[in-house]
Amino acid sequence: MRWFIALLSSPGGALTLLLGINLLNYIDRYLPSAVLSSISRQMFPNEEKSEFLEGTLQSAFMFSFMIAAPFFGWLCRYYRRWSIIGWGILLWSLASAGSGLAGLGKSQVDGGEGGLWLLVGTFGFLFTSRILVGLGEAAYGPSAPAILADHYPEKTRGKVLSIFYAAIPVGSAMGYLLGGQLGWPNAFFWMLPPGVLLGVLCFFAKDPLVKAKAQENNAAKGKSALWELLRIKPYVLAVGGYVLATYAVGGIAFWLPKYLITHRQAGAEASVNTMVGGIIALSGLSATLIGGWLADRLKPKRPGAYFEVSALGLLVAAPFLLGAIFAPFPIAWFMIFACCFGLMLCTGPINAIIMNVAPPEHRAQAMALCIFFIHALGDAISPPIMGWLNDTTKDPNAGFLSLLVLLMAGAFIWAMGSKSLALPTSLPPTR
Repeated sequence: MRWFIALLSSPGGALTLLLGINLLNYIDRYLPSAVLSSISRQMFPNEEKSEFLEGTLQSAFMFSFMIAAPFFGWLCRYYRRWSIIGWGILLWSLASAGSGLAGLGKSQVDGGEGGLWLLVGTFGFLFTSRILVGLGEAAYGPSAPAILADHYPEKTRGKVLSIFYAAIPVGSAMGYLLGGQLGWPNAFFWMLPPGVLLGVLCFFAKDPLVKAKAQENNAAKGKSALWELLRIKPYVLAVGGYVLATYAVGGIAFWLPKYLITHRQAGAEASVNTMVGGIIALSGLSATLIGGWLADRLKPKRPGAYFEVSALGLLVAAPFLLGAIFAPFPIAWFMIFACCFGLMLCTGPINAIIMNVAPPEHRAQAMALCIFFIHALGDAISPPIMGWLNDTTKDPNAGFLSLLVLLMAGAFIWAMGSKSLALPTSLPPTR
């Protein structure tokens, strides 16, 4: 048992376990998008379809996730981070299975059953289950990058965090694929077994030694963490651009399958989700790994390389998003691939900036605050706003077109950030 605990607590073991958890995280996060057409048909069979209401399913998850993240970021400074992660995974896995119960319950009600099914088989129950999923993931979000930053030195952090965040495109793609193949509501039930396994493993892992050293500073700096982080210009600019990028990514990821199925007539639900999943997996995985590798490679000669690579990604994504909307198929598939590649190029570098510029004792809080802002002003609001734009203008392209200005603004903010990293800093040295 000691060797098993030592393995889980080693840098490689921690990265592997956290990578698996992040993979499950993003599979679960994008299941609703993959089966959104089926959810809409079942939950609103005799009503006028409202894309705004459908978009609130993603907002339910995101709002609970972002509101709870700062609390868990604070909690991680006083309690064992791996235990907090473990309990969070168990909660979100049970809640995800609860999302499936809403669909099963609606089928029972439509079949003439009553009793408890009348409560379970409602949109409100589904909405509540997504809130609980967000709460569980909030226990994991701030701690994972901080644990990895404690394990790995700054010179390799971009690459390591790129490996960790490679779970975003792969997990998102698997969410689309599993949703398309398993369908609604069965796909959600499959989240429970791996979630329980990964949650239990977390209780055996130990925090790195840097955590213990950082706790010594908590009493003196506990009340100053927020203000200390807000005084760090690279941190503020990194989060500012990340908000705009996350707004765009969240809106595209949520609406893309339904948009392609309903408005572009690109194919049936299963085939479109398979194609979208494959594109996101290939483009996102390659972009995430290339972004981290390229930024680490350029950093010795260009101090602002992490920002520069990230800004470049948004500049690439904008014109290809326009092409994805108006180009005919099959050219549109290439445009979607290039747009996704550009959007994901920033993932490793930007998160590395946040971990590098934050003092070790505030890393979890730095990530928690980042999570709050990028979701509160980003993907928690973009799906319903884009849906509202579509409803109001009666133009299914309106929501996507609104993202172009935001992508350019995000690139500008990160370009300004590259200059801030080139300036002398009074920050304490980080490991």
